[in-house]
Amino acid sequence: MSDDPEKFKAAAAGFREYGIPFWVAVTLLEHGELAGDRALLDEARGMFEGLGATPWLERVDRATSSSAAATPA
Repeated sequence: MSDDPEKFKAAAAGFREYGIPFWVAVTLLEHGELAGDRALLDEARGMFEGLGATPWLERVDRATSSSAAATPA
């Protein structure tokens, strides 16, 4: 998998254009995990909550915990 932010942005935009929120959220989550970007993780969380995707919310929680631990105090 590529970690090129532009490819993640393009993928999310394409999924948004086609109205596929689950895959938008997965893309945001994976991008957020790689980049340690809390805003992406929060957006993914909101989408997964709307979809009732509990296992994916658990993954967001793990990623959020990891990114918070990696952030210097």
